Amino acid sequence: MKDDIIKILVDMDFNARQKVEELQAEKDNLDSFLKTSRKQLLKQYTQDTSGKIQDTINEINEDLKKKTIQITAEHEKILEQINRIFKEKKDEWIEDMFNYCIK
Repeated sequence: MKDDIIKILVDMDFNARQKVEELQAEKDNLDSFLKTSRKQLLKQYTQDTSGKIQDTINEINEDLKKKTIQITAEHEKILEQINRIFKEKKDEWIEDMFNYCIK
């Protein structure tokens, strides 16, 4: 009976060691898988982020072009108004200055 108990204990120990080795192999595989997955995820994240950054830069550049066109048009309109007012009022202004200086 002692031999049977010893045999059972030895078999249990053997089975437990095999199970531990199998689990260790799975852990090693999992570590390798996680390292590979991390690299892939980081690469994918970098690509996605770069794409979003480039899209944002393109939007900002497009907005800048639109604003530049708008401001240039407003500037030209104001310049035309100033020139028109100057042409209309220059003789009057010159006469006012002349009269002011003479008095």
